[in-house]
Amino acid sequence: MPSSYFYLLAVSLILGFCAVVILIRKSSKESTYKMDDTILNPKESKFTSEQDELIENTEEPSIILEEAITLALEDGKLSKGEELMLREKARMVGKDPDELIQQLREDLFGLEGEESFSFDPDLNPGLAFERYVFQLLNPRYFRLDHWAGDKFLAGRYTSTHLDPDIQVTANTVEGRFPIAVECKWRAKQEGDYIRFAEDKQLERYQEFSKETGKPTFIVLGLGGTPQAPEEVFLIPIHVFKRGSQHRASLVHYRKPNPEVGFFFDPESGTLM
Repeated sequence: MPSSYFYLLAVSLILGFCAVVILIRKSSKESTYKMDDTILNPKESKFTSEQDELIENTEEPSIILEEAITLALEDGKLSKGEELMLREKARMVGKDPDELIQQLREDLFGLEGEESFSFDPDLNPGLAFERYVFQLLNPRYFRLDHWAGDKFLAGRYTSTHLDPDIQVTANTVEGRFPIAVECKWRAKQEGDYIRFAEDKQLERYQEFSKETGKPTFIVLGLGGTPQAPEEVFLIPIHVFKRGSQHRASLVHYRKPNPEVGFFFDPESGTLM
């Protein structure tokens, strides 16, 4: 009896061992097949990795493009550096760069259709108009404190890109008064209305004026060219809640003879 018991035990152990060996070999074989399948079908593996990489590479330019468009609209300018960057990102995400720039020029300056394409691509309308305004700030009466100029440099926006363009100190008989000026040029008005700023821009400039205590003005050039607008308006930042106004509301702020230059009246707190 004991001998038969040990015999059965030995047989059971041997069978168990064989079963384990078979399972190990089967598992190893399946693993080899999987490895071979990967080697024999590298396109599938490569496609997946390339697809993931493509998603990553298109997502980042897309985000950058949307942010750059938003900042250009908020800033109200479109410099050559910005345009080059926007064109590059537009191509990377499969958008028509000419169509994008045309739409931005229309939104920012009122340049439409052929006007947009015939416009000198090397000219930044915003900066050109800033120079025009700066020349009207006679150094005898105004000391330059800060001029933002091109707020997009070396592929980056400067930290003050959302502040008013020009900050000066007005020298008057009554004393010295720091003021700020935001420059806007529009090729034409929209029907009976003139859009001199986006509503969010207007709110931001009003907040800037409140925080700094500086009287802030929008100098609006309308028609003509940025270097020689047909009309100029000097708009105090606090008088309107919306950045688009009927022309009749702005007539009071029209400067009839801008070529004589600007002056600041401390008593009324207005730029004239």
